[in-house]
Amino acid sequence: MNLDYTLGDDIVCIRTHEEGAFKEGDVFKCKALKIESCKCKCVIVDIGISNSYGFGAITICRICSSEMNEDGIWWFDASRFRKLDTIVNIDEIHELLNEPLYS
Repeated sequence: MNLDYTLGDDIVCIRTHEEGAFKEGDVFKCKALKIESCKCKCVIVDIGISNSYGFGAITICRICSSEMNEDGIWWFDASRFRKLDTIVNIDEIHELLNEPLYS
């Protein structure tokens, strides 16, 4: 996936989080980006939400079932967000919201 945002950009959620951490249309600042530590190697983003596990805890990836060390940040799939100023009209937003979750 090619990201259209980088550190410091305002980003908008295009897909609501399953556990209610954010919803479609919420706006955040991109605080950090990194490659996931599990086998998936997908790009993940820090939007400023802490996790409840704490530093050093072990969690399991929902996609590949690999163990991951937690760092106290709740990282999210970067494909859930787009740069705010690149979405210019409502038709484009609806098109993004109707994209498949994984390609």
